[in-house]
Amino acid sequence: MTSVRIETEAEKRKLLENIVAAQEAERERISLELHDELGQQVTAIRLKIKAVDEGCGDAPTKAEIATLIKMAAEIDSSISFIARRLRPGPLKDKAFVTAVKDYVSLWTRDTGILVTLSSDGLRDASFGSKTESHLFRILQESLNNALKHAKAESVEILFTKREGENVMIIMDDGCGFAVDEEIEKSDGLGLPGMCERAQIIGGSCEIESTPGEGTTIYITFPDTADSRKNAAVSKLANR
Repeated sequence: MTSVRIETEAEKRKLLENIVAAQEAERERISLELHDELGQQVTAIRLKIKAVDEGCGDAPTKAEIATLIKMAAEIDSSISFIARRLRPGPLKDKAFVTAVKDYVSLWTRDTGILVTLSSDGLRDASFGSKTESHLFRILQESLNNALKHAKAESVEILFTKREGENVMIIMDDGCGFAVDEEIEKSDGLGLPGMCERAQIIGGSCEIESTPGEGTTIYITFPDTADSRKNAAVSKLANR
């Protein structure tokens, strides 16, 4: 009886992993198409409008052209923002915390919401591509909620260690919500999706929130050989 239940849970987790992997592949495809196709077309439009502007001497027409240039620039910026959200490209080239720092810097620029990040000794840690990809998506969803639903003015992100495990903590000063009610009416995405991603990487997700008092999300995930090795190297380097 027990073995059957364990097998079923393992199958459910594998199915969930396959679904998430397919979603990631589709996001990357859409991101590349946005950047390579639509992004280039908008850039071409901007250059064409600028060329017309430089050859035009009529003041009212130049004012209209300036408006068009501004609109095209805003569209171009929106495309880049969406593409960055869809494809966590920086994770492939940098330490995870560094990549997150770069991402939230751009996110602050795009949204106007201040984000502070602390690494507490995990600045150079590597958690493995699978774990980092899921952590990044959880972080993105948290920031999206802080922007769209919580109407937060600031967000704090902390990477730390507790009892031999790694923890990513995300705190916002937004309007907060009743956690149980929000999860009940969820369509399976959002908060439940974040918890499912945490489970896939062998971790856990805890959400604390009260209406009017902001939200704190704790993502606990196992240590890895890579993160232990890099932490040791970082500790030696800082002596």
